[in-house]
Amino acid sequence: MRNNKFKILTVALIMCFMATLAYCGTDQGQLGSSWIVNSDGDIIPDADAAQDLGSSSYAVDNIYTDSLTIGETLAVTGITTLSEALSMGSEAVTTTAADPGLGTASIAKLVTLVTTDDTGTDADIVSLAAGDAGQMKIVKLVADTEATGMALAADYGGASASILFETVDDLVILVSDGTEWHILLNTGGTVS
Repeated sequence: MRNNKFKILTVALIMCFMATLAYCGTDQGQLGSSWIVNSDGDIIPDADAAQDLGSSSYAVDNIYTDSLTIGETLAVTGITTLSEALSMGSEAVTTTAADPGLGTASIAKLVTLVTTDDTGTDADIVSLAAGDAGQMKIVKLVADTEATGMALAADYGGASASILFETVDDLVILVSDGTEWHILLNTGGTVS
């Protein structure tokens, strides 16, 4: 009788081991009780927006990646060089069919990609409102059909009131002090 119990236990353990091997040989595996490893090697939570990587007590030290996609919210803490108002994302702005054509760069997006309209002879104008202290803004001319270009109008402080973009790929990177925008990098724009 004792020998039969041992045989049954041994067979049960072998069956459990074989079942585990069979599961790992399929197109996906399990990593703990809440993560799945699919056939492409992607590690995916078993429910949308249900799992954390790290915690408030045990943070992940570094993440190395080719690209990073943030779905909804990015919270940055412990960095004193950026304000909490750092805005992420990009937008496409096409100026209106008028002379001059008009557009508005959102301060809710980090990057504004501008396409000008070819109506009229005056430079199109894209306006930019004041940002929060520490906020960054990138504006790039991606398509220019206006013969006289596009002026980015904002409060830059001092005597400058606009930056004229006349060539595709002209770009400016700005940072706000809460009242005025300051130019960190200007590739091709004419400050006036």
